[in-house]
Amino acid sequence: HELATGFALIAASTDQQSAYELGGLGHGLLSYYLLQGLAGQAEKETSQLVTVKSLQEYVLNELKKKSVAVGFQQAPMGRADGNLGDMILVDWRGGARPKLADSPADTADAGSVRDRQTGAQTQKPTSLATQLKIERLQAQKQYKLEQYKREEAQLAGAVGEAEVVIEQRLDRLLQEIERLEQEIEEALHG
Repeated sequence: HELATGFALIAASTDQQSAYELGGLGHGLLSYYLLQGLAGQAEKETSQLVTVKSLQEYVLNELKKKSVAVGFQQAPMGRADGNLGDMILVDWRGGARPKLADSPADTADAGSVRDRQTGAQTQKPTSLATQLKIERLQAQKQYKLEQYKREEAQLAGAVGEAEVVIEQRLDRLLQEIERLEQEIEEALHG
């Protein structure tokens, strides 16, 4: 372990997805599980060491389980490159582990949802599932808005049938954006 070198990457989601935050934690799920792992949850069985491999396995497994449990699309990814073995991140031999925030399941009614684009706080949802649903809907809305801007830019140079097709796509995108806004409102107040 002591001779290992290299680098590691753990991503909360793919570049086509949103990474979700939970109210009450003050950061995203990836950060939560990284901190828990470093605090000892990702410790190798009897060695009392947190290594790149053990942290990566712990974080990715916990993120996947939470994603399935609450029903949102977030596929965490990890990669490590190096030589001579697994790198030690934390050595807990003889040391006391810190106490961190409660688990995401325990913070279901804490905090509020933050719009990742505007930073604005929204009304406090009543459950973790509601918080995550709102964040998922907001991410979908933002994606549709970006699609709309791209289509609108293409419309400027389009003529004839291409112009009609782009206008139809713009109309569908507007309808989807309005539907998502309505679903967000219903989740916030319903």
